[in-house]
Amino acid sequence: MLERSVAPLHEGRGAPRIEDAVRNELTAIRSEFDSGNVLDGMRILSSALNRFRAAAGAADWPALAGDAVLKHDISEVIWTCPLTSRSFSKPRGYAGDAELLDHIYGLGAANLAPHPATLGGRIYFYTVNTPACQAVRRRREIIAAEIDRCAARTGAGRANLLSIACGHLREALLSHALNERAIARFVAVDQDEDSLSEIARCYADLGVETMKGSVRNIIGRKLVFADMDLVYAAGLFDYLIEPVAMRLIERMFSFLRPGGRLLIANFTPVVPDIGYMETFMDWKLIFRTGEELRALFKPLAERENLLVDIFEDEAGVIAYAAVEKRS
Repeated sequence: MLERSVAPLHEGRGAPRIEDAVRNELTAIRSEFDSGNVLDGMRILSSALNRFRAAAGAADWPALAGDAVLKHDISEVIWTCPLTSRSFSKPRGYAGDAELLDHIYGLGAANLAPHPATLGGRIYFYTVNTPACQAVRRRREIIAAEIDRCAARTGAGRANLLSIACGHLREALLSHALNERAIARFVAVDQDEDSLSEIARCYADLGVETMKGSVRNIIGRKLVFADMDLVYAAGLFDYLIEPVAMRLIERMFSFLRPGGRLLIANFTPVVPDIGYMETFMDWKLIFRTGEELRALFKPLAERENLLVDIFEDEAGVIAYAAVEKRS
């Protein structure tokens, strides 16, 4: 097993530079792939990338990732995985697009995944089963259950729901209430017209409305909603800096009717595959602990005297925050 430590950035004279240590270790890991030990190679690589990240520190990690990691010829092996290569190339112009999530869900684009016996197929198998991808699938289940609880709480055919940055809205497939047409209104907002077209194709017969809009539109009051029983954002807050996130929470809360519920999710810093995501996937998120997520609600919670409910998935990879508007 290749489990060596990377030299610290500022060792004494004569010590190998961290860039050289990283390149040497990646060369050794590449030999695992060349020998056919793909899953072991991926496990070793993921662990090594996290050590590289820790050794470099926040200030030096981006340069190290770009110069020593991504320019190494191991990249040509890793990018045979369509999930990884799509994330890195960003064909829709941004990270974590809806087709990427479909790969993770095993839907849509996943039907074009390479054969499991190929190199790309084996890397793909490893990647879609990482803790981060498992947490994304679990997030879909949690939100679908939240939709059903909302419908049950308000009564059949009465609930109004709003999903912001909805992607392909794949939680719709798991929601009993939506599929039983027990929801009065379901609005799906996204800035990506391709995503909205897919929703219209798949879920128009369930009564889902699509609307093009961005965070800026919502914060700038160009998009306004009222009397919602549930307003949620699944993956959006992973990309929002604190001031924008806090302003968006205020606007989302204003869309609720009394008794309505706001729910957001955010990846936590304990993601085991963080090094791999930030390098070969170029999938850079703003990670927040549960308490950091709670802090985004502080001005609203103090003004409205709200209790912020914080919970995590079973692995602690994604945290959730929810508040209810007082009746």
